[in-house]
Amino acid sequence: MGVSYHIEKDRRLLVVRGSGTVTDRDIEAYLRALIADPDLESAKIELADFRQAEFTASPKSLVRIARLVNGELSSLPRLKRAVVVSSDVHYGLARMYGQYV
Repeated sequence: MGVSYHIEKDRRLLVVRGSGTVTDRDIEAYLRALIADPDLESAKIELADFRQAEFTASPKSLVRIARLVNGELSSLPRLKRAVVVSSDVHYGLARMYGQYV
């Protein structure tokens, strides 16, 4: 199913949800949509809930996504971020991604 998001402007909160199978292409599409969203500038905190997601992204693809974020999408704001996952493997991937960006 992929990645969806909404921005609660009054709370300055970006809420991200992943569900079903999430690929690196899903993450990339989400990031590209997010950077084009004019409401993004109001967000200061990100809450990402991936408890219902199964990732197919590998550590190598996370590096590629991090390069995209740090390069072409470098105008994304640096938000305080909390990621909720349901497995140790997903926790490790989230921590790895956090170190790259």
